[in-house]
Amino acid sequence: MAKSHKCLTIMKQYTEKQTIRLTKIQLESLNILELKGINVSQFIRLAIKEKLQRDWKQIKIKQEKTNTPF
Repeated sequence: MAKSHKCLTIMKQYTEKQTIRLTKIQLESLNILELKGINVSQFIRLAIKEKLQRDWKQIKIKQEKTNTPF
């Protein structure tokens, strides 16, 4: 029973939804990962996190440039 409680606690943090469109090849690739036992939702969350960490500095600089009054 403790395991299901932990699962519910983890799932409560995922309350927002975002709809995306994928190409047929991308969807097929994700389906292959799922067949191999990979949690596709967690895989996508991790990929987004890594991408944001890698590109955050450039995103921040671009945002600062657009917010300057000049």
